[in-house]
Amino acid sequence: MSTRRFSTGATRYPLPVSGQIRWCREGTGQVARFDLPPLAKDSLIVPSFSATGEGCNWSATWYFRNGDKRWQLDTVPAPRPEHRETMSDGAYVDADIDCFVTTMDIEVSFLELRLHAHEAPADALTVIATRAFSSRKISAGVKSAGAINVPALSQMQAPPSIRRRICSPICLAMVMGLDERAATRFTDECYGHTRKLYGIWPRNIRAANARGFTGAIETFQFLDEAAVLIEGGTPIITSNRYRQGELTGSAVPATAGHLVVLCGLNGRSALVNDPAAGCHEDVAREYDREEFAYAWLRKRGVGYVLRRTA
Repeated sequence: MSTRRFSTGATRYPLPVSGQIRWCREGTGQVARFDLPPLAKDSLIVPSFSATGEGCNWSATWYFRNGDKRWQLDTVPAPRPEHRETMSDGAYVDADIDCFVTTMDIEVSFLELRLHAHEAPADALTVIATRAFSSRKISAGVKSAGAINVPALSQMQAPPSIRRRICSPICLAMVMGLDERAATRFTDECYGHTRKLYGIWPRNIRAANARGFTGAIETFQFLDEAAVLIEGGTPIITSNRYRQGELTGSAVPATAGHLVVLCGLNGRSALVNDPAAGCHEDVAREYDREEFAYAWLRKRGVGYVLRRTA
């Protein structure tokens, strides 16, 4: 697993930043290049970009480049309809909506971030996280972290047409401390018209930027890594996958992808806010620590990390 973080300006973030974003002017936009380490087959690469202040109204596209081959993620925000250049096929890399997965070993490659702006933002953060897409080397760990008081919101209070589709924006709304009315507006801001989805990671980070939060997608392998963040006052929005019976007492019996807020850890339990609970009062829950680690970390192991900029 490898994570690299770069920033400009006075960006605040709860994890260490290793260097500066180096922008180059190209045409009417800005371009930054980030070299990648050697990647094994089935590596997950999750890039994220965040800009606050005057630069929060950004538009950006990520590319994975290997020699003369290039793969593209969705532009955020995607124009309607999005113009997509002809990209390489998936012989080396699969490009999903918001992440890349390698389909063979790759020794030399880099990511290219194209920012559609005349000037580079004064305060920005780029995080490039990589890990094995699936891993057996997960650990529930032993570290405890006192529960953070995160307001509870149930997605099931939304209209029936969207209530089962909005776990991602509702989790971000909880971490940002939004009330129910503000959470409804924020959910609307997260909607991606091209994909007709509410859960596009970089789009939702951009929506959080506009509300004064720096954000990124991180990858995790061990619960003790999460405990360090939580102990420092930062909850983590985790993306979980599990089958029937694998997460005892869960608000969703089985899922191929559902987000919750990890608020604390003790010796036996993961303390979470699960937005799929039927009402706000039932959102705060305790899940078995081992079961939660398996549901979150076995595949992808990704999570949103947010920090208020001021």
